[in-house]
Amino acid sequence: MAGSLVLENALKFAIQRPRPPAFFGTDPTTYSFPSGHALFSLCFYGWLANVLCSAGISRAIVWPITIALVAGIGGTRVYLGVHFPTDVVAGYLIATAWLCTAYTWEAHRSPPPGATRL
Repeated sequence: MAGSLVLENALKFAIQRPRPPAFFGTDPTTYSFPSGHALFSLCFYGWLANVLCSAGISRAIVWPITIALVAGIGGTRVYLGVHFPTDVVAGYLIATAWLCTAYTWEAHRSPPPGATRL
């Protein structure tokens, strides 16, 4: 999550895309691109789903719930008018790249099944 926070803040600062006018409530004060909610939700729930599946919980249960939850969070950002759809898609793509990096790092860091760690 710390890495996703760094990515989100660095990209918001580098791109500085203004937000659309909000449909409800007040306008947020940060930049629009990428959607932090989309990025953080996919990173958090994607990693949690991976941990749950590794613990033996059925993938047929975990992943559909994860996908529905993350899609709902991204959809609400567009519905509320605080992000453009491309902001949400970019958040998902950045989170996917970050998760792939984290999964690869974890796979190389972990010993093979059956091996003992010193």
